Amino acid sequence: MLTSYQPSAVSRQQAERVIHLPVRSYIGAPSDRMPGLTADVLELPLRQTAFIELHCWNVGFPDGPAYPNEYFVDMGSPACTTLGEQIVVERIKPALQAARAAGMAVFHVQPENIARKHPQARYLLEPRLSGPAMPPAAIPGYGQARADRVHGPGYRDWEGWETMDIPRVVYPLSDEGVIITGPQFDRILRERGIINLIYTGFATNMCILDSAAAMKEMQRFGYRCILLRDCTLAVEFPDTIDELVNTKVAIRYIETWVGATATRDDFLAAVRTA
Repeated sequence: MLTSYQPSAVSRQQAERVIHLPVRSYIGAPSDRMPGLTADVLELPLRQTAFIELHCWNVGFPDGPAYPNEYFVDMGSPACTTLGEQIVVERIKPALQAARAAGMAVFHVQPENIARKHPQARYLLEPRLSGPAMPPAAIPGYGQARADRVHGPGYRDWEGWETMDIPRVVYPLSDEGVIITGPQFDRILRERGIINLIYTGFATNMCILDSAAAMKEMQRFGYRCILLRDCTLAVEFPDTIDELVNTKVAIRYIETWVGATATRDDFLAAVRTA
C-alpha cells in the first residue's frame, strides 16, 4: 500500500493562508428570467485546496511521440494537438509553478497506462477487482468496426501509446500525487483535509468531465470543483476549431452543472497574494 511517495507536510503559515479566487458560474433559476453567468469570489484556505493537472500528454512534445496523422487519437488532429501544447507551455505550466511556489498540494490525474510509470500512483490505490462480465455484444463486431471507422483501422496498435507520458514541462515532483481512480483520490484528499479542486488539462468535452477522478466524479464525492477555463481545450473539429465552439460549450456545461471556472491570471494573482 505505502510507497516511497510521501505527501509534503503543511506548515503553520500555509495552514493560515487563504486564496481569494474570482470565479464564474451559470445560474438558471428563475428560469423565466435566468441570471445567467454570475461572478463570485471564493475564499479557499490554501491547506484545503489542490491544483490538478489532468491528462496532459507528451504527444507532439520533444520528449514524446509525434502525432499520428493516420489516426484520430489524442486531441483529434495535429492542429488541436499543437494548440494543446501551447496551452500546456504558456498557461498550465505557469499556473502549476505558482501553485508549487505557494505550497499548494499538486496532483496529476492520468489513465492507468501512464500513471503506473510513476511510483506515486500506488499510494492508497485500491486493489484491482474484476467487475461483472459483460454480456455478448448485441451486434457482434459493431463496436470495433465503428471505432476503426472513426479512429482509423489499427489505431489501437499505434506505437505511440507505449511512449506517452506526462510532458516534462509539467512533470510530477516526487511529493506530488499521481492519481488513477476516483476512490483513490477521495481517500488521499480526505487524509489531507482537501476539499477544493482546481483543474487544468484536457479535453474539456471528454476527460475533464468524465474520466476517473475528473470533475464530475469528484463533484459526486462532494468536492468543490473549479476549472481554469483558459488552461484547457476540447477536442475541436475543422469546422469548430477557429471559434473553439466545443470548448466554449463544455465550459458552459461545467459552469452550470458541475462547478465553476476561473482564469489563469486570476489564479496567479490569488496565490501570489495569499
